[in-house]
Amino acid sequence: ILEDLVEEMVRRSDAFKQYGCSKVEEYVEKTGSELPRILVIMDEFQILYNDMTNRRVANNCAELTKRLVTEGRAFGIHLVMATQSTKVIGGLALEAGTVEQMRIRIGMKCGESDARYLFGDRNDMKALQMMKGPIGTAVMNLEYTEDENIGLRVAYCGKEAMSAYQE
Repeated sequence: ILEDLVEEMVRRSDAFKQYGCSKVEEYVEKTGSELPRILVIMDEFQILYNDMTNRRVANNCAELTKRLVTEGRAFGIHLVMATQSTKVIGGLALEAGTVEQMRIRIGMKCGESDARYLFGDRNDMKALQMMKGPIGTAVMNLEYTEDENIGLRVAYCGKEAMSAYQE
């Protein structure tokens, strides 16, 4: 999937160059063609980059992800990466610089070390305070350590509601 996404990014890059564009909106305006954005959601992403399991696969995936994170946004390709703990991230094939390029951070109730990793030293204690509350209470920062944290609440679907949708 990551290889296919990089191929799509290169294809889009070539098309943008052909029309002298640098943004998706500019390409759509100049060509009149639709160019849908691609959103990839990776839950428990650390499994993919664990080089203890398979170093070659982990390193290849890390390199492809680095390209997508650093270049993909310009071509309408976006990654959402989720994990329940940031403790394992330091030991992965995924470089710290790649993770730092993932500017938008969202955290739900977590410990101090996870909050520090997600929001930086300047924002971690504020984030922890903002995370207190009912199920779904979360904190978002749109520019990693450079912006202020924003409190929000995400949708929560309990067991009773889920069973109603599964019928």
